[in-house]
Amino acid sequence: MTDCTTDFHALFDRVIERRGTGAVKWDITAPDVIPLWVADMDFAAPAAVTDALARRVAHPIYGYPMVSDSYRHSFCEWQQRRNRLVIDPAWLLATPAVMPAVRAAIDAVSEPGDAVVVQTPVYFPFFHAIRSKGRHLVLNPLRETVGVYTMDLEHLEALFRDGARVLLLCSPHNPVARLWSRDELTALAELSRRWGVTVISDEIHSDIIFEPRPFVSMLEVLPELTVACFSVSKTFNLAGIGASQTVVPDPGLRSRVRRVCERDGLLSLQHVLSLTATEAAYRHGDAWLDALLDYLRGNHALLRTAVANRMSGVRAGVQEATYIAWLDLRHYCAERGLSESQLKRLLQHQARVKLSDGVQFGHGGLGFQRLNFATPRPILEEALGRIADALHRGYIPTV
Repeated sequence: MTDCTTDFHALFDRVIERRGTGAVKWDITAPDVIPLWVADMDFAAPAAVTDALARRVAHPIYGYPMVSDSYRHSFCEWQQRRNRLVIDPAWLLATPAVMPAVRAAIDAVSEPGDAVVVQTPVYFPFFHAIRSKGRHLVLNPLRETVGVYTMDLEHLEALFRDGARVLLLCSPHNPVARLWSRDELTALAELSRRWGVTVISDEIHSDIIFEPRPFVSMLEVLPELTVACFSVSKTFNLAGIGASQTVVPDPGLRSRVRRVCERDGLLSLQHVLSLTATEAAYRHGDAWLDALLDYLRGNHALLRTAVANRMSGVRAGVQEATYIAWLDLRHYCAERGLSESQLKRLLQHQARVKLSDGVQFGHGGLGFQRLNFATPRPILEEALGRIADALHRGYIPTV
């Protein structure tokens, strides 16, 4: 079936049984609990990807693969087509996943004991990546006003002045769903340039955009000091495939990152099927992604309506990007005197829905829950109904 004839709405509405497939999201969750926590989607990957994989699997030899020029160009053409981002294929390092690439970049641009800045609340593997390399984790908390988050650039400059020379940026931001504007990133770039700060930018969510304004990469505003990390994993639900693209325009910086990647064996870890799936997605995934974004907009509208009409004391933040919503339950908890552990128990044991606890994401996460709404609408409707009913009943200590 071609993209022209595919009923994408029916495709995304289809509930596919994932239990028993080794899926982290589903198989470590109790059978009667709906998992809306891990950031992967419950949708079938594009047919172009599964067809390409089937063709490659049909060839019975799976020897060491090479990263072809075609693979490199497929990524660069995708970025030009989707984000108007011009990338020279020579800037690209093919890496096995974003977080190993992030850890390699930390090694390449800093020394043990150096300060690395993160903007909390933020994707919590950042914390381990920094500490595991013997670096000092420094917080630049985001400012929040009625569900909208902004960077505290004054505080950030003070950290740079005190000696921090690396910023680990999440763009678009997970979990607060901000699509940083060109003005915001330009101001950040000016500070970074002034103080000689390298920005390691995790841009894995850059294709999941709901705003009419485009995604802006740090590569556009700070090419000489940026290491940017991309992947098909979030865009096309291919997290289990294992592939990412690390882009470093500056030759000297790229050489340093490459040396660490080579030392750690990252550049020789490419899997023949990950290369196949990635190129197929970038070459043939446009129509699928466009339809996905429409479906996710509908899911988010359903979520916002449920929160507004059925979840008193709860607020859904601004959703500019990503398929993960940042729910503010601070008022609900304060009204009822609930602790964080009681809130978690109410949701998981009474509502029978598993979300991601906000405290995992560091400073500013207390009283929040992260909800992944990239799931078939019948599942989302059931989960939201369960949450609304449980919140209405309130916490029951004996459950």
